[in-house]
Amino acid sequence: MFQKLRAELGPIRAITWLQMKRPIPILPLRGLAYFGYALLGLGLIALVADRVLDYWAAQGKILSQTWVAEDNLINRENYKKNLSSARNPLVHTAGMPLPRTEAGRRRILVVGDSFIWGDGLTNLNMTWWRQLQWDLERRGFHDVDVVAAGISGASTQDQLEWLSKDNLLGSVKPDVVVFGYVTNDADMKDASGERLVKQFVPSHAADSNATLSYLGDYFPSLAFQLADRVRKKQESTGKETEGYSYNTWELKILEGQNFAQYKSLLAKLHAFFDEAKVPMFVVSTPNSPSAEMFEPRYSPIRTAFSEAGIEFHDFLPPFIACCGGDVGSQLTWGVNPANGHPGARATQFYASQVADVLEKNYRTSLGNKRLSAADDVPAINDWMPASLAPRSVAKYSWEFVWPERDTLLRMPVGEPHVALNFQRPVSIRDIRIAAPLATRFKVWAMMLDDSGNYEGRDYVLLGEGSGASLSLSLQGELQNKRITSLRITAQFVEEQRFESSTILEPGKISQSEGLSFDYPLPMNEDSADTQESPKRSPFVLLEDGNFLPFPHALHDDIRKLGKGRYSHWKSALIFSSSDGSDPRNNGRRYVFAKPDESGRTVRVDFDFNTPAVRL
Repeated sequence: MFQKLRAELGPIRAITWLQMKRPIPILPLRGLAYFGYALLGLGLIALVADRVLDYWAAQGKILSQTWVAEDNLINRENYKKNLSSARNPLVHTAGMPLPRTEAGRRRILVVGDSFIWGDGLTNLNMTWWRQLQWDLERRGFHDVDVVAAGISGASTQDQLEWLSKDNLLGSVKPDVVVFGYVTNDADMKDASGERLVKQFVPSHAADSNATLSYLGDYFPSLAFQLADRVRKKQESTGKETEGYSYNTWELKILEGQNFAQYKSLLAKLHAFFDEAKVPMFVVSTPNSPSAEMFEPRYSPIRTAFSEAGIEFHDFLPPFIACCGGDVGSQLTWGVNPANGHPGARATQFYASQVADVLEKNYRTSLGNKRLSAADDVPAINDWMPASLAPRSVAKYSWEFVWPERDTLLRMPVGEPHVALNFQRPVSIRDIRIAAPLATRFKVWAMMLDDSGNYEGRDYVLLGEGSGASLSLSLQGELQNKRITSLRITAQFVEEQRFESSTILEPGKISQSEGLSFDYPLPMNEDSADTQESPKRSPFVLLEDGNFLPFPHALHDDIRKLGKGRYSHWKSALIFSSSDGSDPRNNGRRYVFAKPDESGRTVRVDFDFNTPAVRL
């Protein structure tokens, strides 16, 4: 019977046959082959799509998981670097200390939120308040300091509290105050700190989706794009009882009880400055020149500021007039593909508009006008990562220790690098970079665009080379370019040298609790971690020559989790072995050592075209 049917159906090969009234082939091999071809085709399509998305992401043209991770790293480093806080919102860093009060100098206080704080920026000189300093200097106003107060997420309600209750106005003593209005500034909170209008926060269902997670193992860029669309869909379909999606929320805070309370807040703001007798005005800071996006958000605000008697300058119309033909998207105007905060092109526009208002309406607040400043010399005032902290060792020479790999920038060039940011744009003739244990250097520059107004997005490769040093002479047009930032990547020999080391004697090791053991280190207490400086210690712990992976660990984690966690705490080393064994009798050698950083100390020397480069 089988033979007769097979003759009727033709040559069918199958894994097995199901015998019923008529035998049925189970998993015919030809069908399996077609299925395999289909899977192969889909896999090739997915692979090509993933590679294309990778390329676009590297160019900064689309959002990607890589850019999200980079943006998170940037802001982690910015939080380390920026010393502003809710108690002291004045933006200051090791490279940008607060200017001293000097007779004859004027002060402008700029107040805002993350636009002032520098969310997503690898160069804090690209914030609009720093750009304002540049713009005023370019106009010849060298006797005025721009000081800024800003915390991510701060609303007008928070800002008035800084000025009044925390006496920010009294401590800064500005000649004029400028508020940068952002579209979420009308957010009001009740006495308990709860928002009057709630935001809907999407769950992480897209991130935990098993199918997308599996796909991400093989096609990470494609999986990320799909997950991003799931999140956006989830946000757009959120229930109003749980809050509004962000775009809707920005409009809802301009309605009802929230907006009524905001108008009352503006009346208090006006009364505060009227009593303080300090001039102030407010400016809008649209992320992009889009009337469709910002007109609905500014129209109610214009009326509210007018009713409160507050001077308000809406920069949206001139922004559209200037750049409306290039509305673009977050990728055009944002600080990076994963962050919609304004990039250098937008911040420079705000700065020039504010400078126009100051020069026209508040001329006496700018001091005298002159052609140049005596202290207008090249300087590095900002850097990435935060631990870089370059120190001046000679005229136009700086040194820094090459930082840990997990703190280095990577995008958009795809190579780990550091950033050295200049206080003002500079024109460079020659650069020399050297480090004793370096094997290779590569140097890019970021510079003002051809209009000379704002920092371009492109990394311009200046040169690369092998060895412990690299000398570059900029040729042709590069000598005339005004460079805002250098980006440097370096490779080093793997050899690790130590400045000092202590072999732990098993007899001096005592068991503490759980997996934790103690070793006395009275000679090293002055460099140990403390409550105030929990990551101060430069020492490392090696087990049979291998670095144990978790320094500065929480003591409870050492006790409960072990696996090589350790802490150099005050006058003792609190540590665990890599596998939970007892370090007193496991036969392994433990060495507590201080790495010698001299081999990874990078020196950068410059020869600038002029001692003072005009903006």
